[in-house]
Amino acid sequence: MGWKLLQKLSSKLTFITLLCTFLLIQSRVRENNQIEKCNYYINVIHYEDKESSSNRILEINDKRIRTVNGITDNFWIRNKKILKSGESIILIPKEYYNEEKNSLNILDESLLTIENNASISSSGNTMTMGKKKVLAIRANAIDTSTSMDIKTTENRIFGKKNSLKSQYMKCSSKQLKLSPYKGISKTGVAIQNGVGEITININVKGKRSDYVDDAMVDAASKKYGNLSAQFDHVIFCMPPGTGDWLAYANINSWKSVYNDKWCDNLSTLQHEIGHNLNLGHSGEGNSAYGYYMYGDESCPMGFGSYNTHLSEDGIDRPRCFNGAKSWQLGW
Repeated sequence: MGWKLLQKLSSKLTFITLLCTFLLIQSRVRENNQIEKCNYYINVIHYEDKESSSNRILEINDKRIRTVNGITDNFWIRNKKILKSGESIILIPKEYYNEEKNSLNILDESLLTIENNASISSSGNTMTMGKKKVLAIRANAIDTSTSMDIKTTENRIFGKKNSLKSQYMKCSSKQLKLSPYKGISKTGVAIQNGVGEITININVKGKRSDYVDDAMVDAASKKYGNLSAQFDHVIFCMPPGTGDWLAYANINSWKSVYNDKWCDNLSTLQHEIGHNLNLGHSGEGNSAYGYYMYGDESCPMGFGSYNTHLSEDGIDRPRCFNGAKSWQLGW
């Protein structure tokens, strides 16, 4: 009995020693400011002729990490209930991040820790209430440019009628106001009426959307400074030539991206900003419509928001959110 008791005590002491060693290492890493904070998001991308897809992404300083090595499936499974898009931050030893290659190489998965923060906008209040600072960005590339000019972009997003701003004002009973940012950015650049313009020194046609996305974020961050710290929503209108996708957004986030002409589609804008406000798709599981993720066509978060056969003569006919989504938004 005495020998078995000693064995149990020895095992417990070994575990406690290992735990203390791990916590000590974590503490020293934090004290020496040797960590990178990776924001965790679920990114949802929509296509013209097939169902949407979703992916996990990590961002450091507003930039999506292009390559992540060393994080096993077991890590994601083990932390499935903990990780929340837009709220979770994964703390990673700084030495694992290669800024030049925009990549993570995780050598010891046990050193990763997760912190969760409440979703508060850069305006200092909840994501779905109050006045929000919005910046829309069009881009000029070497071989092409965003089709919409600055004035058209301004009218579609911030105009008095049939705009993203007016639609959200109506649907929220004036509780959410998507306002054009007017003022001086952290870098001293003046922004007029919520629309900015950048130049990306790459060819776009035939390139992957994530490659062009990186170039746009780099150019916008260089011109205006840290984007997520200054604006509640940044709408990127990408030049044409990157494929048949429509738009994508990070759930519970500040960023949405549109494939050229879709930046001029009110229903699409409303849908993607809905994802930014932490909304999922409406009517998931309704196979009667042929699209399992978009069953409820009465809601902008359903398939109807992209389904052109529901629009007479090609006219965009946006709608307000269904009861469940309005309740989730607090309206």
